[in-house]
Amino acid sequence: MSESTTVDPDNKVAIFWDDSHIEGEAEHFPRELRDLYRQTKIFCRDQLGKDMDRVTEAFAKVGAKRDKTTWSRIFKRGRWNHNSSGDPLPSPLVSAQKLKEEFESLITQTRVELRRGKMPFVETAVWNLIRRFVAKKMRPEWVNKFGVITGPTGLQKSASFRELALRDPNIKHVECIDGGSFTQMITLIALKYGISINRNNGEKRFKIYENFGPDKCLIVDNTQDFQNSPEEIEELQRAMKFFRWLQDERGGTIIWSITPQSEDAIFPKESIFMEQFEGRAGGKEGFLRLANQNPVGDLVLIAEMLGMKNAEKHADRLKQIGTMRGRIRTYFEILQEAKLSADAAKKPLSIEFIDDALEERVPAKEGK
Repeated sequence: MSESTTVDPDNKVAIFWDDSHIEGEAEHFPRELRDLYRQTKIFCRDQLGKDMDRVTEAFAKVGAKRDKTTWSRIFKRGRWNHNSSGDPLPSPLVSAQKLKEEFESLITQTRVELRRGKMPFVETAVWNLIRRFVAKKMRPEWVNKFGVITGPTGLQKSASFRELALRDPNIKHVECIDGGSFTQMITLIALKYGISINRNNGEKRFKIYENFGPDKCLIVDNTQDFQNSPEEIEELQRAMKFFRWLQDERGGTIIWSITPQSEDAIFPKESIFMEQFEGRAGGKEGFLRLANQNPVGDLVLIAEMLGMKNAEKHADRLKQIGTMRGRIRTYFEILQEAKLSADAAKKPLSIEFIDDALEERVPAKEGK
């Protein structure tokens, strides 16, 4: 039994958790429930560890108080209205409308629980640029299904990719391992599709092939980490050949995220091999190039999300903080410190708390 399959010990029910099985199971549901079933089961896999006790408990917390046996039967090959032989039941285990409501409640409320105590995700201009670019590349009629996003570190790129993957189960986000091998990358991608890491590399590649498809998108973050030196070009080329084969065969979308300083190293003018990937991405002019700094409007929006009144009035001051070394990460750090102080004083976030947080920061020594 692979790690992508679990057996509930109480009910002896085999449940498959890899994306390709979930896709097939969704077909047992009415059209309006298919995407929601896929999203819910993938959510249970990735966020609740494929543990039916945790799944049952999570549903109970949002008011769906069904026993584990019922949820196991629903998630066993999507048989909510069929028996183990595939014959229709006289009446479904749960009505379609109730199931829809319960799936939606689980996803919405559990995400609230997961985010509790954390910074809220802010839909900034950077997020919207990335979201629209990925959506464009995923359009069925789009010819160049590869895409390249380039922008400096600290612009909310990775956070936006993670949010896209959280909202849409068709999108997977994987972070390149610094100095890691192509074999390690295959394992990370396999995990995103619920594929057992105990399979050999050839099996993982085939299962990724099986799970990928025309409506799928794979975002490879910090692609430049495949090649930290000229000697590592071989690992980068192995990865690129795999992505080319995967996209040619299965027709999905592949997005690479890189930093501006690595662009010439990854796409050198003299490389005929990499020129084909420039073309597959629509040429270098077709890359999504993010600005070096977050727009001031984004900085104001983040401050407002944290409860700051009249943030627009202090836009210039917020811009000074947002353009400090470290960009948006430094900005979040300072505003979180200020928010802690404001909460302790039982007052709303204000520019005074932000200035105090700045003053408390110890300046780095020269050369550090």
